[in-house]
Amino acid sequence: MLNLLQYLPLFPLLLSPQADLPVGFSFEPLKSPAPIVEEVKAETPPLAVVIETPKLPKLVIKNKINLGFNPYSCISYIKYLSKIPQSVPVGNAWDIKPNLKIPKVGAWILTFEGFGHAAYIINFSDSHITFEEYNFIAGQKSVRSMDINDPRIKGYFDPSVIKIHNSTFTGIL
Repeated sequence: MLNLLQYLPLFPLLLSPQADLPVGFSFEPLKSPAPIVEEVKAETPPLAVVIETPKLPKLVIKNKINLGFNPYSCISYIKYLSKIPQSVPVGNAWDIKPNLKIPKVGAWILTFEGFGHAAYIINFSDSHITFEEYNFIAGQKSVRSMDINDPRIKGYFDPSVIKIHNSTFTGIL
């Protein structure tokens, strides 16, 4: 998580152009683009002025690959693995209520990590669970194992109970 307090010493540099800058840094004030002003003739009122803000260029992301899921969402990834359309809402990880007492391959493991986390179970034994996940490490895929009695485990969820009718979610929460 980004700690903004670590950048606090730099704020005077950002606010004061007269401050001594470190070697290799320079200060150039930000210039706003001038608004476009044009006169428009109308019947009422006789003269109107329209001020239009210049349009900014569109943000273009190069080398964007469509993965079929959002790599910054653990839920999006496990829906993808479970063949549940991305358009079907299932809520956030902390919203999903466990419906299994024991794990099974293909089920979801729900944890208390962060603000709630979910992953796809790929293997388990009497002592450990192995699962595949996205976004435990921001935007990255990982495979982890956890002790079956780990207190971070909220429970397990069988996604086969999700009923899809005309791409409308009909209830698991």
